[in-house]
This record gives sequence, C-alpha cells and structure tokens, in this order.
Amino acid sequence: MILAIQKQEAAAMSLHMSIMRKSIRNMLKKRYSMQKKEWLSSFDYLVTSVRDFLEIGQEFGQLNLNIRDVEMLQEFIRAYQQQIELNKQLQKQLTAADKEQLELLTAVQIRCKELMKNDS
Repeated sequence: MILAIQKQEAAAMSLHMSIMRKSIRNMLKKRYSMQKKEWLSSFDYLVTSVRDFLEIGQEFGQLNLNIRDVEMLQEFIRAYQQQIELNKQLQKQLTAADKEQLELLTAVQIRCKELMKNDS
C-alpha cells in the first residue's frame, strides 16, 4: 500500500514517534505480547521510512507500507491522541503548533483508514 504524505506530516510523525517509542513498546507488550517484536519492527520501519523521506527534502511523497505498517501507524496515532485526551493538564498546555501537529497526525490516520478500507 502507498500512503501519500506531506513534509509537515512526516516531520510531526518523526518527532512524536521518536519521543513515544518507549511508551509504544510498553503498549505493544501489553496488547500484543506474543507478536511484540513484529509490531515494534514495524514501528521502527515507519520511523526510518519517515526520516528517509524527510532527508530527501521533498514537499510531497509516498511511503510504501504493508498492512501491519498501516495498522501500526493507526495504533500509534490512536495512542498519542488518547494520551493527550487523558491528560487534562497537558491539554491546557497545548500550543497552536501542538494542535497543528495533532491535526496533521489525524489527517494521516484518516488516510490510513481509507487505505485499509480500499485494500479489503
């Protein structure tokens, strides 16, 4: 599957995926204990793919993903959104830039859902 991506979306993904890797690893351990390594490998592949895209310096591009990668990306964005929703103090501290990044990640999540829908 090919996910169309913008430079701003890739930057937001790279930043937040790098920050949340430990949290994601713990989440995967709880949810997918038997397949944790495969899911974490997919997460690392996503981080690498996004960073590679950013290094190219193009405004728009594509990520080649398999079903597991798309599902992992959706899991990550969902976990990130839930973390913000649960932490009221964090919600109060969100700046306009933080809200913009959250909107960018939500846009990626919507496109992931469309990819999954079209693939089935």
